[in-house]
Amino acid sequence: MKFSDKAQYLRYLLSRRGMKPIYVILGLTYDCNSFCRTCFNWEQLRKDKEHELSTEELLKTIDSLDDLLFVVMSGGEPFMRRDLPEICEALSKKKGAKQITIPTGAVSPDAIARQAEQILEKCPSTQIVVNISIDHVGEKHDWIRGVPGCYEKAKATYAKLNALKVRFPNFTLNVHTCLCTFNVDDLEELTTVVRRDFPEISFHSFEMLRGDQPDKNIQPITTERYREVLPRLERYWQSFPKYDGFLKFVKIYSRQVELRVLEEETQVTPCFAGTISGVIDARGEVRMCELREAVGNVRDVGYDFGKLWFSPEADRQRASIAAKECHCTHSCFMSSSLVFQPKTWGKYLASTVTSFLGA
Repeated sequence: MKFSDKAQYLRYLLSRRGMKPIYVILGLTYDCNSFCRTCFNWEQLRKDKEHELSTEELLKTIDSLDDLLFVVMSGGEPFMRRDLPEICEALSKKKGAKQITIPTGAVSPDAIARQAEQILEKCPSTQIVVNISIDHVGEKHDWIRGVPGCYEKAKATYAKLNALKVRFPNFTLNVHTCLCTFNVDDLEELTTVVRRDFPEISFHSFEMLRGDQPDKNIQPITTERYREVLPRLERYWQSFPKYDGFLKFVKIYSRQVELRVLEEETQVTPCFAGTISGVIDARGEVRMCELREAVGNVRDVGYDFGKLWFSPEADRQRASIAAKECHCTHSCFMSSSLVFQPKTWGKYLASTVTSFLGA
């Protein structure tokens, strides 16, 4: 990401009053071709597809947003929406989104590569990031994702997507892992094999298991175990030279803050959910945070996002968040909050100077 893009963050460091979100989690569909044992959204999947926002409804809702920096697609499997390229184009050209991140279970290599190519062609000024989900190796990955042959399909998806990087400099390809009791003891094997089978990725991120997963035999790791493995993960993350230095710093710093939240059971830095970041789900529900109740549905307000975002209920939830009446380790909201805190930039500049002097 260019410095000129980062400079846009600065105007939000001092004042966030009266603003619509610049970091949006956009739920596209609850349709999915994976059956993950760790899915926090499993009770919603493959149900009531007719209630999801149509292309026209999504575009109207996007029109009511202000300019955007980051968009993270959510689901379900985002690539199962055939209008995904059209939605990305609207976010890029109408709202100036600087980065669109699309996670995928990577079950359908040809379809994913075809849509990714269309998105890249339609969004030349936006950084497009695809995160391939890898939760273990080989058959263990297939088992946790609930799809036979899923690991080999992920490798095939990677190969097809990686080939696009030659033509599209605005394309970033990553791997993402849900960290849980099923894989935490096998991190050495997992990271080694990811290096072997997905050698050209820019980054390999980890996020703690959260929510009410369908397989209760798989659990979040304990705070003590996380404290043990975090230094190992930090060393691993530092070994990715292709990833943007500032975003890498935020990834690592947010994991350190996450550990403190687990230890202290409170917000340890201000959360800007409901100001910087917000959520629109696949059925049009608007939330300050994925973990909070919806403040309304865009269908009920003529697809005018602002009417819900500035509603009395939204104001009440913002006040509750600011008063630290909740705390969580949701990485999207934690990292987006940290990006817009002066303390983060101070730490980043200090680390940059230290690295430069030590080089």
